[in-house]
Amino acid sequence: FSVYLIQLFRMLRTFPIAMVIGPVAGSFFVRDALVTTTLLLLGKSALYYLLLLVTQFGPVGVIVGLYGWRVGPRANPSLWRKAVALYAVYTVFGVFYRVLEQYAVYMFSHIFWSLAIGMGTAHLLSVVSERRKGWLIAGLGLTIAAMPLYYGVLPGLVRSAGLADETFGIPQVGTGARDGLVYYLNPNKRGYDAPYKFGRETLANAPPRSVVIAEWYNDVDVALVLRYFQQIEHMRPDVEIVIWLLEEPTNFDSGIAVRRIEAELKNNRPVFIASLNDQFYDASSLKKKHCIVPEGNLYRVYPGSPEASAAQGLLCIK
Repeated sequence: FSVYLIQLFRMLRTFPIAMVIGPVAGSFFVRDALVTTTLLLLGKSALYYLLLLVTQFGPVGVIVGLYGWRVGPRANPSLWRKAVALYAVYTVFGVFYRVLEQYAVYMFSHIFWSLAIGMGTAHLLSVVSERRKGWLIAGLGLTIAAMPLYYGVLPGLVRSAGLADETFGIPQVGTGARDGLVYYLNPNKRGYDAPYKFGRETLANAPPRSVVIAEWYNDVDVALVLRYFQQIEHMRPDVEIVIWLLEEPTNFDSGIAVRRIEAELKNNRPVFIASLNDQFYDASSLKKKHCIVPEGNLYRVYPGSPEASAAQGLLCIK
């Protein structure tokens, strides 16, 4: 209990009380899901749900689930009515509740889609002949066994359709250290050491006395990984990581970051920012005044105008 109490006090120091209580009281759902909803947003949300459904169960799981909803009233009417009611509630709620973790809201809906798959499978086994029942079980079992292969090729299929990380709002880590489609679409993380390589390489290659500006809410991956190597592996204590943990993130004043960047540049310290986000770093203004270059997995801010820096051979981001 004491841990949760400490966490509550930390949140109250960082967020307004309305933001902390809002999700519990339901005011966020009323404000964001009901008041500001448009048909276009609902359409995008519903399409996102369908994409998640295919990702979660694969094409065969979707087809068998649809079949289960169709035959459910005949196979098991009591279970079907309960499953349909709960599935509709969770799905509609998820479509309306457009939050960053919307995929997590849909997980409850997926539970009842699993019931539909079960009803569809049970009905298929009851209508096929004994000779074909074994083939049906083997075929459905093979589709389950093939899911790791399906997840392995899915990112490439999505990319070949012209979709990318930006299409789904997947944030970039640093200058692109993470393949977002592979990270989120393939649950197999065996041997996945990208965060370790990113953190170790970034700190190892940072110039002495560097300052890394990584606001915790927007660039949480960068902030946490680098702090891990400093706090746990005691690597590069001369590098300062600025995260502004107690600043309210949704109304973050980018001027705080800009003033810190300007001050450190005047002190002749190498300055890096974790991303080119305007809300947190006012990157658009920085690019006009200084030269920003991808360097060491992050974005380094060199003092001086882009024109003068270009004359020195720096390829500034425009």
